[in-house]
Amino acid sequence: MIAASILVTINLCVLMVLLVAGMWWLSGWDAHVTGENKKRDIIRRVVRCAISAIFIGSFYFGTLAAGKIMVIPVALALLWCGPIAEMVSHKFNKLLGTAGSDVAFEKDKSVENMEVVANLIQAGRHEEALELYETLEESGDANVAVLETLLDRAGIPHKKFKQPKPLLDAGQLRTQGKFAEAEQILKSLLEQNPSNTAAAMMLMRLYVQDFKRSDKAMDVLRALQRQPHIPAAQIEYAQRSIHDWGQKKVEEIIELPETVEELLAAGYFGTAIDMLEKAAAEQPDNFEAQLKLAEAYGLHSRDISKAKKIIEKLEKKSIFTDAQIQTAKAKLEEWREAKIAK
Repeated sequence: MIAASILVTINLCVLMVLLVAGMWWLSGWDAHVTGENKKRDIIRRVVRCAISAIFIGSFYFGTLAAGKIMVIPVALALLWCGPIAEMVSHKFNKLLGTAGSDVAFEKDKSVENMEVVANLIQAGRHEEALELYETLEESGDANVAVLETLLDRAGIPHKKFKQPKPLLDAGQLRTQGKFAEAEQILKSLLEQNPSNTAAAMMLMRLYVQDFKRSDKAMDVLRALQRQPHIPAAQIEYAQRSIHDWGQKKVEEIIELPETVEELLAAGYFGTAIDMLEKAAAEQPDNFEAQLKLAEAYGLHSRDISKAKKIIEKLEKKSIFTDAQIQTAKAKLEEWREAKIAK
């Protein structure tokens, strides 16, 4: 009997150790555990695991009344739904090829590496910075896109890291002047994974340098700030980059075209659409103003869905004739075909 009791006790201890280890690992997926304040993160994880252990012990030994004991599974589900959801989301994004590292807790490591590279560059130790970059590229312990931007800004030549195909496609479209198409790819990547910092950085640069829309770049930055596990240093770097990209372009802009047609022809789609949006809002019953806005989206920006919504609104208004609606629909088909052909 004594031997059997000892064996049961040992098995129970092993089970509890495994259970606590599993809870500790799972607690690392808590969205509030960012790695920026290790003491706070450890306290948060210890409290979560301790409360869970108490609940499980009470359930196992039956120390609570029968009516209350059924509350424990519900409490545990509420306590762990956040980390579980975060882990499932990460694994799903990994299947799509959009997730980053599998590391759940030590997320400050990549930030530290980025700061070391930046400090080496500032100190003029370019060869050491390049060697560290190559090491980090192979190990995966850093955001390579950010490191490459640091090296580019310092004028240090390096071998380009092989980016995922969608990012490569977006970059090529941008160099070809196909800004709207590059924008659609980058926005799609961020819809799939809002924490995709490489796509966010490229989209912010596209908005600032090509669309001349720093406000949209800031919208992307604010969306990135709301994501868990994005290091504060990376957010600060993105803020500085938006400012720097805008400053570099100020000297290049001499004078914008005056008319909407000239703006569209020159590729200033954002500015042209702003003017057309204002005109359409001021003249809601002006068919030409509404159609021109739809054309800016559908033909020039290649945003067929937006153009379609504008035309659907026209169709609902009784003031426009059937002939006008048919003209608008025919235009929509032309824009759709032009996008497919291109």
